[in-house]
Amino acid sequence: MTRQDSLALFAILAAAYPREPLTEAQIALYEAYWADYPFAAVRAAVLRHIAQSPWFPRVSDLLALICADDGIDVDRAWAVVRQQIRAVGVYGHPEWPHPAIAAAVEALGWDTLCLSTNPEADRAHFLRFFEVAQRRYRAQQQWDELPVRLRQALSALGTGDASTTGAP
Repeated sequence: MTRQDSLALFAILAAAYPREPLTEAQIALYEAYWADYPFAAVRAAVLRHIAQSPWFPRVSDLLALICADDGIDVDRAWAVVRQQIRAVGVYGHPEWPHPAIAAAVEALGWDTLCLSTNPEADRAHFLRFFEVAQRRYRAQQQWDELPVRLRQALSALGTGDASTTGAP
Protein backbone atom coordinates (compact mmCIF):
# COMPACT_ATOMS: atom_id res chain seq x y z
CA MET A 1 0.00 0.00 0.00
CA THR A 2 1.36 3.43 -0.90
CA ARG A 3 1.70 6.50 1.29
CA GLN A 4 -1.06 8.12 -0.76
CA ASP A 5 -3.35 5.16 0.00
CA SER A 6 -2.68 5.54 3.73
CA LEU A 7 -3.35 9.25 3.62
CA ALA A 8 -6.64 8.59 1.82
CA LEU A 9 -7.62 6.22 4.62
CA PHE A 10 -6.69 8.78 7.25
CA ALA A 11 -8.75 11.38 5.40
CA ILE A 12 -11.76 9.07 5.75
CA LEU A 13 -10.99 8.51 9.44
CA ALA A 14 -10.53 12.24 10.06
CA ALA A 15 -13.89 12.94 8.44
CA ALA A 16 -15.59 10.27 10.54
CA TYR A 17 -13.82 11.17 13.79
CA PRO A 18 -13.14 14.93 13.54
CA ARG A 19 -12.20 15.30 17.23
CA GLU A 20 -9.32 12.84 17.01
CA PRO A 21 -5.96 14.54 16.46
CA LEU A 22 -3.79 12.64 14.01
CA THR A 23 -0.04 12.83 14.44
CA GLU A 24 2.64 11.78 12.00
CA ALA A 25 3.72 9.12 14.51
CA GLN A 26 0.20 7.64 14.52
CA ILE A 27 0.08 7.58 10.75
CA ALA A 28 3.49 5.86 10.60
CA LEU A 29 2.41 3.26 13.17
CA TYR A 30 -0.79 2.39 11.33
CA GLU A 31 1.06 2.31 8.00
CA ALA A 32 3.54 -0.21 9.42
CA TYR A 33 0.70 -2.55 10.33
CA TRP A 34 -1.23 -1.98 7.09
CA ALA A 35 1.74 -2.50 4.79
CA ASP A 36 1.14 -6.20 4.10
CA TYR A 37 -2.54 -5.87 3.28
CA PRO A 38 -4.20 -4.73 0.06
CA PHE A 39 -5.59 -1.21 0.12
CA ALA A 40 -9.11 -2.49 -0.57
CA ALA A 41 -9.05 -4.76 2.49
CA VAL A 42 -7.83 -2.00 4.80
CA ARG A 43 -10.31 0.51 3.39
CA ALA A 44 -13.14 -1.97 3.87
CA ALA A 45 -12.03 -2.52 7.49
CA VAL A 46 -11.90 1.25 8.10
CA LEU A 47 -15.39 1.71 6.68
CA ARG A 48 -16.79 -1.23 8.61
CA HIS A 49 -15.28 0.14 11.83
CA ILE A 50 -16.82 3.55 11.18
CA ALA A 51 -20.21 1.90 10.72
CA GLN A 52 -19.85 -0.08 13.96
CA SER A 53 -18.09 2.21 16.43
CA PRO A 54 -18.23 5.81 17.62
CA TRP A 55 -14.56 5.56 18.68
CA PHE A 56 -11.43 6.02 16.60
CA PRO A 57 -10.08 2.54 15.73
CA ARG A 58 -7.04 1.03 17.36
CA VAL A 59 -4.67 -0.89 15.12
CA SER A 60 -5.97 -4.14 16.63
CA ASP A 61 -9.57 -3.19 15.79
CA LEU A 62 -8.71 -2.78 12.14
CA LEU A 63 -6.53 -5.89 11.95
CA ALA A 64 -9.36 -7.95 13.42
CA LEU A 65 -11.70 -6.66 10.72
CA ILE A 66 -9.16 -7.21 7.96
CA CYS A 67 -8.50 -10.77 9.07
CA ALA A 68 -12.09 -11.73 9.89
CA ASP A 69 -12.57 -15.37 8.97
CA ASP A 70 -15.08 -16.21 6.26
CA GLY A 71 -15.16 -19.91 7.17
CA ILE A 72 -12.90 -21.26 4.42
CA ASP A 73 -9.97 -23.12 5.91
CA VAL A 74 -6.84 -23.60 3.77
CA ASP A 75 -6.65 -27.30 4.64
CA ARG A 76 -10.26 -27.83 3.57
CA ALA A 77 -9.61 -25.82 0.40
CA TRP A 78 -6.55 -27.94 -0.44
CA ALA A 79 -8.57 -31.11 0.19
CA VAL A 80 -11.17 -29.89 -2.31
CA VAL A 81 -8.43 -29.26 -4.89
CA ARG A 82 -6.96 -32.75 -4.37
CA GLN A 83 -10.43 -34.30 -4.65
CA GLN A 84 -11.09 -32.44 -7.91
CA ILE A 85 -7.72 -33.55 -9.30
CA ARG A 86 -8.70 -37.19 -8.66
CA ALA A 87 -12.32 -36.82 -9.79
CA VAL A 88 -11.99 -34.54 -12.82
CA GLY A 89 -8.38 -34.76 -13.95
CA VAL A 90 -6.38 -32.58 -16.26
CA TYR A 91 -8.94 -32.59 -19.10
CA GLY A 92 -12.00 -31.96 -16.96
CA HIS A 93 -13.57 -28.79 -15.65
CA PRO A 94 -13.43 -28.64 -11.87
CA GLU A 95 -16.08 -26.92 -9.79
CA TRP A 96 -15.07 -24.85 -6.79
CA PRO A 97 -17.22 -24.16 -3.72
CA HIS A 98 -15.49 -20.82 -3.08
CA PRO A 99 -14.08 -18.12 -5.41
CA ALA A 100 -10.80 -17.95 -3.45
CA ILE A 101 -10.10 -21.60 -4.29
CA ALA A 102 -10.83 -20.95 -7.96
CA ALA A 103 -8.53 -17.91 -7.97
CA ALA A 104 -5.67 -19.80 -6.30
CA VAL A 105 -5.99 -22.74 -8.70
CA GLU A 106 -6.11 -20.37 -11.66
CA ALA A 107 -2.94 -18.65 -10.44
CA LEU A 108 -1.13 -21.98 -10.16
CA GLY A 109 -2.63 -23.49 -13.30
CA TRP A 110 -5.01 -26.44 -13.31
CA ASP A 111 -2.83 -28.43 -15.73
CA THR A 112 0.23 -27.81 -13.57
CA LEU A 113 -1.52 -29.05 -10.45
CA CYS A 114 -2.93 -32.14 -12.15
CA LEU A 115 0.39 -33.16 -13.72
CA SER A 116 2.62 -32.33 -10.77
CA THR A 117 4.65 -34.99 -8.99
CA ASN A 118 5.33 -32.84 -5.93
CA PRO A 119 2.08 -32.32 -3.96
CA GLU A 120 3.94 -30.89 -0.94
CA ALA A 121 5.36 -28.04 -3.01
CA ASP A 122 1.98 -27.56 -4.73
CA ARG A 123 0.29 -27.25 -1.34
CA ALA A 124 2.84 -24.65 -0.20
CA HIS A 125 2.29 -22.58 -3.34
CA PHE A 126 -1.47 -23.02 -3.09
CA LEU A 127 -1.36 -21.78 0.51
CA ARG A 128 0.21 -18.47 -0.53
CA PHE A 129 -2.09 -17.91 -3.50
CA PHE A 130 -5.16 -18.95 -1.50
CA GLU A 131 -4.40 -16.48 1.32
CA VAL A 132 -4.09 -13.62 -1.16
CA ALA A 133 -7.26 -14.67 -2.99
CA GLN A 134 -9.12 -15.00 0.31
CA ARG A 135 -8.10 -11.46 1.39
CA ARG A 136 -9.24 -10.07 -1.96
CA TYR A 137 -12.53 -11.93 -1.72
CA ARG A 138 -13.15 -10.58 1.80
CA ALA A 139 -12.28 -7.05 0.73
CA GLN A 140 -14.68 -7.25 -2.21
CA GLN A 141 -17.41 -8.63 0.06
CA GLN A 142 -16.92 -5.82 2.55
CA TRP A 143 -16.97 -3.23 -0.24
CA ASP A 144 -20.14 -4.73 -1.69
CA GLU A 145 -21.82 -4.59 1.73
CA LEU A 146 -21.47 -0.81 1.87
CA PRO A 147 -24.44 1.30 0.86
CA VAL A 148 -24.32 2.38 -2.79
CA ARG A 149 -24.27 6.07 -1.89
CA LEU A 150 -21.28 5.57 0.41
CA ARG A 151 -19.38 3.68 -2.32
CA GLN A 152 -20.15 6.49 -4.77
CA ALA A 153 -18.99 9.13 -2.28
CA LEU A 154 -15.75 7.24 -1.62
CA SER A 155 -15.12 6.83 -5.32
CA ALA A 156 -15.68 10.56 -5.78
CA LEU A 157 -13.06 11.22 -3.08
CA GLY A 158 -10.58 9.31 -5.16
CA THR A 159 -10.29 6.27 -2.90
CA GLY A 160 -11.49 4.04 -5.73
CA ASP A 161 -13.42 0.82 -5.29
CA ALA A 162 -12.42 -2.76 -4.68
CA SER A 163 -12.22 -3.47 -8.40
CA THR A 164 -9.61 -0.73 -8.96
CA THR A 165 -7.42 -1.59 -6.00
CA GLY A 166 -6.55 -5.21 -6.56
CA ALA A 167 -9.67 -7.00 -5.40
CA PRO A 168 -11.29 -9.34 -7.92
